Amino acid sequence: MGGEPKHWKRTGDYPAVGTGATLSNDHKLSVVTSWENDDEVVCGAHENNVTCVFDAHGFTVGLDTYETW
Repeated sequence: MGGEPKHWKRTGDYPAVGTGATLSNDHKLSVVTSWENDDEVVCGAHENNVTCVFDAHGFTVGLDTYETW
């Protein structure tokens, strides 16, 4: 996850129905980012938004929201 910040590019209609797993409201999911280390991105769903955090950085995205830090 090092290097320059990534940019969000909207492609197609949102939300993309049928393209992934459903993350229920107020639940979290941990994703390992590399086979070489134990870095994890933690994502959670709340009020039609998804927030993902890695270390001190992250983003929130939803129908009317896009925020990074």
